[in-house]
Amino acid sequence: MGRPVISMTSGDEIELNFKVVDETGAVVNISAFTDIDVGLFATDAEGDPTGADLLAENLAGAVDLVSGGTTGLFKVAIVAADTASLVGDYYLEVRLEDGSGFFRTCTPMTLRIRGDLITS
Repeated sequence: MGRPVISMTSGDEIELNFKVVDETGAVVNISAFTDIDVGLFATDAEGDPTGADLLAENLAGAVDLVSGGTTGLFKVAIVAADTASLVGDYYLEVRLEDGSGFFRTCTPMTLRIRGDLITS
């Protein structure tokens, strides 16, 4: 089974919306979490991440809690400059840190970036 795929066009501005749930599907209150890190990586022929992150965001940057995090929702703002030079499939990983320093790494996703065909 492959990773979930989020598609977008190179250079577009989008918001990626996420909902944090536990193993049973219950919403996780993330209001007291100290950090949420989002990393985007190039992939090799097998789709595995390679190299340094091409995009790194966190709670101090473009990651925002929705409704203060009590609903388990957060969003990441992707601006045009983040993807303007990217085309292809990229590995997207999200890691959350709670107040006790415990890390939770979410199921990785593929961010599929299509080339912008309209150039004028």
